Amino acid sequence: MKNIKNKLALALALILALAVVAFYKYNQTTEKAISGEVDYTFTSTQLLKQYSEQTSKSDSLYLDKTISVDGTIKSVAPVKNGINVELNTGDEMETVTGTVDSTQIPEGIVMSEGKNIRLKGRCAGYVEEEMLGLKNVSIVQCSISLN
Repeated sequence: MKNIKNKLALALALILALAVVAFYKYNQTTEKAISGEVDYTFTSTQLLKQYSEQTSKSDSLYLDKTISVDGTIKSVAPVKNGINVELNTGDEMETVTGTVDSTQIPEGIVMSEGKNIRLKGRCAGYVEEEMLGLKNVSIVQCSISLN
């Protein structure tokens, strides 16, 4: 019985240690995405076009890199601890979305449809749903500013 308790305690300690490391790494990449240098700059239309035409090449260039994307707000939706912003790309079925932590929303900024903004964050990749024709590039750990 004592041996099982020791193994359980060791397993729990290992899980806790891994959780602490993961939390630290996530916060470290968030800080880099928010305050670090921008690797690439796009408009929302340019980024989506690049990904839809050359997905593999775009992943090799932009995935997990800090990018800046200028665009016009299509919609804003609340998510846990922040907002999700969809940018127009010129096609109703194609969007660029950015997840913005509530701490990165400037005080007094009003997010409304049609407003020009800049998202800066870490590129999380591209998804295309062929049957419905939906295309999306996601950006996470974003900061937001008016453009």
